[in-house]
Amino acid sequence: MQRSFAEIEALRAEGENSLARQMLSVYRTFNALAQHKYAQQGHTGLTLAHTALMATLEPAGVRIVTIAERMTITKQFAGRLVDELTARRY
Repeated sequence: MQRSFAEIEALRAEGENSLARQMLSVYRTFNALAQHKYAQQGHTGLTLAHTALMATLEPAGVRIVTIAERMTITKQFAGRLVDELTARRY
């Protein structure tokens, strides 16, 4: 089925205004703001993954498997991020 140019443009415009696209924008804005705030406090060199991990932490502590589940990443990658932050004395 061949779509017209107008139909393709309408689909593109709909996609640009979708809830998923808006949520992605919120996520990116949050991460950029978090990195900026950390940098202002002298915490430089943090990646998006580091700031996302910090958002999963709890005052009483949290297991690496829980971090991995919350971030939807592997336990190995969560462990690596924790090791990186530990090496930086966080």
